[in-house]
Amino acid sequence: MIKRVLVPIGLTSLAVLLFPIRLWTTLRRSMTTTSITLLLATIVTLNIVWGYPWIGMFAACLALGVVGGLACWYFRPSLRVDIKLPLSAAATQPFLAQIHLTNRRRIPALDLRVGFDVVPTARFFQRWRGPQSEPIETSVAMPMNLIRSHGHDWATASLRYSNRGIHQLPRVMVESSFPFHLFRTVRRIDVPTSIAITPRPLALADANVAQTMFKTIEELTSRLCVGESLEYTGSREYQPGVPVRRWDFGSWARLGRPIVREFQSSSFQTVWLVIDTAADVGTSKHSASENLERLLSCAAAVIPQWLQRRVRLRMYVSSEQPGDHGSEPAAGTVSDAEGLQIRLAAAERVANSVADQRLVETLELAGRKPILLLTSREILPSSISQLSHCNVVRCLGGDTP
Repeated sequence: MIKRVLVPIGLTSLAVLLFPIRLWTTLRRSMTTTSITLLLATIVTLNIVWGYPWIGMFAACLALGVVGGLACWYFRPSLRVDIKLPLSAAATQPFLAQIHLTNRRRIPALDLRVGFDVVPTARFFQRWRGPQSEPIETSVAMPMNLIRSHGHDWATASLRYSNRGIHQLPRVMVESSFPFHLFRTVRRIDVPTSIAITPRPLALADANVAQTMFKTIEELTSRLCVGESLEYTGSREYQPGVPVRRWDFGSWARLGRPIVREFQSSSFQTVWLVIDTAADVGTSKHSASENLERLLSCAAAVIPQWLQRRVRLRMYVSSEQPGDHGSEPAAGTVSDAEGLQIRLAAAERVANSVADQRLVETLELAGRKPILLLTSREILPSSISQLSHCNVVRCLGGDTP
C-alpha cells in the first residue's frame, strides 16, 4: 500500500522538478535565427542603461514572441507518411525515395521542410561500432509551403548506404516554421520500410582482380556456349567491361571509335551459379568480411553478363537452405536479375562445415549442369573440387583471384 502511494508521488515530484529543464530544452531547440533576434530586441527595448523602458516596442516584441510560439504549437503538423522506393539499390550508389504525406488535421500544414532524420555518427562511435551502416542523405530537406486539410503531397529525398544488407529506412523528419519562421516544431515519424542494398559491382577501373575476373568469366562463358549456333543481332560502341565477341573494323574505321558486333545464341542453356560464403580456417574476422564482400561483388558482376549472353541462371548461396534457389530469371533480360541481387544483399558468412554440407547437396541437385563456383577459400573439399563440370573461381585479395 505504501509503495503504491509513494511511487506516484515520487514520479510526480520528479516531473515537476524536471519541468523547467525540459521547457528550457524544448524552447532552445525550437528557436530560430528570427526568434533569437526578436529576443535580443525585447531585451534592448527594456533600455536598462537609462532606466526608462520603451513600453510600446517592448510590448510588441513580447506579444509577437508569445503569439508566434502559441501559433507554432497550434499549427504543428500531424501527417501520415508512406514511402515509395525501389526494391534494391547498389551500395555506395544514391537512390531516390518518394515520400507521400497526408495531412490528418482539419487545419492546413504550413511552411514545412521534409527529409530523412540522418545524423552522422561521431568518429569515436564509428570506431566503437565498427564499419558505418547509417544512411547518408545526399539531398537537402525539401520545402513545402502548404498541405491542405486532409490533403496530400509528395516530397523526394535521396539516400545512400555504404554497406550491403537489408537496411531499415531512417525516420522521416517534418519541420514546421509557421508563422514567420519565429519558432520551429520537429516531428520524427517512424517508417516500417526496408530496402535491400546489393553488393557494389566490380568495374575494370577498380583493381586487377576485376580485370582478371571479367576475363575468367568470359572464358568460362565461351566454353559453356561452345557448339551453339550464333546469330548476328547488330553492332554497337564498345564499352569497358563489355565482353568482346568480334571487332567490327569496318565500322570502327568509318566512325573513328571502337565498334563490336553483337551475337546471340538461338538456344538457352541453364548454368548454376554457386556462391560459397565460408572462409578459410584461421582467417581473421576482418579479412573474412572483406573477402566475403569481394566475393559477392564478383557474383553481382557475373549475373548481368550471363543474362545478356542468353543464359538461364540458377543461383545458390551457401548461407541459404539447400533447395532455396528462388525463381529462374529469363535469359537475355537483365531486369530480372534484381531478385538475384536482393539475395546477394541478404547473404551471410557461415561455418565451413555447414557450407561444405550444403554445397555437396546443391551440386548433387544440379546434376550434370554446368556449374560456376565462386569462393574465397584456397582449399575446398575434394568432393567438390574434383567435379569435372564444376568450374571454381577464387575471389581472393591481391592481384589475381
